[in-house]
Amino acid sequence: MKPFGALFISGLIALATALPARAISYDALLNTPKADPCHLFTADVDMVVLYLDMGVEGEVQLSLPSPYLEHRADQQSGLRHGSLLLRMMVSNFLPVSSAQALRLSATQQGNDAQTAFITMLISDLPDISERLETLSMTATPNDVGLVPLVGTTPAPRTSFAALHPDQSPHAFIECMTPETTPRPTCTHQLRTSGVDVVLDYNADLLPIWADVQTRVERFLGCAAAE
Repeated sequence: MKPFGALFISGLIALATALPARAISYDALLNTPKADPCHLFTADVDMVVLYLDMGVEGEVQLSLPSPYLEHRADQQSGLRHGSLLLRMMVSNFLPVSSAQALRLSATQQGNDAQTAFITMLISDLPDISERLETLSMTATPNDVGLVPLVGTTPAPRTSFAALHPDQSPHAFIECMTPETTPRPTCTHQLRTSGVDVVLDYNADLLPIWADVQTRVERFLGCAAAE
């Protein structure tokens, strides 16, 4: 049996690793100007190397600046994950804590790129083509470059696909409608740097979906670089 002192110290260590790490200030999230999504990938920031299971595609290694991993227990290199949840601002790509995300949502700050954040889930997901099997495409893209999709039955969401020149899909987006919720959001699935990704963001950001995707691809490209 461990002596009382050892038990006490072990308890403190367990508590410390379970607590959130110190977050970047709320004011910094809102007031830092637009920046390269990889601006925290610098020599003076602690990097965490982790491994994600992508199913049949195998294991993918990512290296992330520690501030993007909210809990200290996750800020250890060498851990293996079935999925990974991150949050960041759209404009400056600073990491957003769960408490800050609630505050941003509660104050309805998120209707423009400077004050909006995205939630990013990295996991082994069904191929985008599979998501389109029960939907049919309209003839032409809309004014933001997305092809509206039509299902066999009415749904409380509107669906879109982004296509390569050869007509293969590279993104699948679903948005809730204002008729179903006062604060509609969109989910945005893509694949980049060997991982499947689903983004969640305010539906008002749909017109800049391509910029959001480009910035996410840039960020994950830095994370996957060896």
